[in-house]
Amino acid sequence: MRATDPFQVLAALHGQLADNRAIATCISRFMPMERLFTFQSAAEFEQRCRHEVLSFIPRLADSRFHVRMHRRGFKGKLSSMDEERFLDEFLLQQLAEAGTSGKITFDDPDVVIALETVGTQGGLSLFTREQLAQFPLLHLD
Repeated sequence: MRATDPFQVLAALHGQLADNRAIATCISRFMPMERLFTFQSAAEFEQRCRHEVLSFIPRLADSRFHVRMHRRGFKGKLSSMDEERFLDEFLLQQLAEAGTSGKITFDDPDVVIALETVGTQGGLSLFTREQLAQFPLLHLD
């Protein structure tokens, strides 16, 4: 689905869910994406991820974070755990080069970066601890 403001759609869906719990039986997960890209190979996937995730560096400064990947397709060509680790390390390096710090943690992170793939389509979003608590349909961890 495409929307002018996917985060507004998430908020509206969350409001509907509060009014009608039956919606949860139809929609178990909803993931708005900030950055979208296409790829044809694992190498191109990593190159595109590096490029797109750079826009998050200012928002990651001095934060505790991790990357969470949900992959559909490219079985045997992409490993979710390996790609999460790859982007975590890349982000730490970029933060250090920017003169700020960051820390990878899975215990109560300040931020979680969602990385989603469906076939050869990829997307990235950054969610704060407050957003994760506010929108249970995200199901990142």
